[in-house]
Amino acid sequence: MIGNIGLQKIVLVGGSGFIGSYVKSKLTDEGIEVVVLSRNHSSSSADSELAAAVRDPWFDAIDGSDAVINLAGETIAQRWTVTAKKRILESRVQTTKRVGSAIQNAKHPPKIWINISASGFFGNRDDEILTEDSPRGTGFLAEVCEAWEACALESCPPEVSLAIVRLGVVLGSSGGAFPRFWSLTSWGLFGKVGNGKQYVPWVHIEDVARVLNLILDRQLSGVILASSPNPVTSFQFSGAMKDFARRPLQLGIPTLALRIGAFLKFPTSLLSDSQRMVPNRLENEGFSFQYPSLESVLVELGPLVKVR
Repeated sequence: MIGNIGLQKIVLVGGSGFIGSYVKSKLTDEGIEVVVLSRNHSSSSADSELAAAVRDPWFDAIDGSDAVINLAGETIAQRWTVTAKKRILESRVQTTKRVGSAIQNAKHPPKIWINISASGFFGNRDDEILTEDSPRGTGFLAEVCEAWEACALESCPPEVSLAIVRLGVVLGSSGGAFPRFWSLTSWGLFGKVGNGKQYVPWVHIEDVARVLNLILDRQLSGVILASSPNPVTSFQFSGAMKDFARRPLQLGIPTLALRIGAFLKFPTSLLSDSQRMVPNRLENEGFSFQYPSLESVLVELGPLVKVR
């Protein structure tokens, strides 16, 4: 669990969402002071100069903190109109710039900055095994993730340890994708997507919290993939869900429907892109996943979602 690492104050940017709320709970349970900042906190200027930074309420929160975890960004689960794409990109880049400005101008900067990114960095890669060293892919999300990560790298002072965590699909009972997947399975609507061969990089939210703990504890820096060492295909994922829910008949999403959805600007690549991520750095650090298999997730989360 997060805690027990000599940190007294941690700032969570975007800490009111599904992941942030879970991480905050873990931190506070360990007696750590948690300050939650959201993107709607007003800022007097986007400049990174000291005069602008000290007028920003984020400056006071970050100055003197031990660590900053930036989770903020507008949801990608919406129609990708031109306006929506701009919001998705700018919400990540501008928030990261704002965090970086506060850190740069702090009298007592944090030791560690964790900036979240996503598996979308890799685009659609079929069955290629993807590690921290794999290059960027193509597509809108790959471009967003690259700009997001580049902004953190440019904004982080050399004395602060910066970790960029590329998350897979985060599974939990209180939000994110899993309750939706479970509902669709219950209704017989969670079959394979397209040909079913695309890989889904997933991770339990408890393991996300434990990965953050490891980074904070060891002050790790650089890119870290946070996903199960056992990614599964869309066919395997939907098959496991239907077997556990005892709903053997499931309607899938044919390739034609994906193409029509993409034409109508729905984010179908979230379903159709294949990212076979393998968390090499975590394995090299000796990290042990509490939920290494999809079956272990279903056993833990299935009953919780049923009663919601």
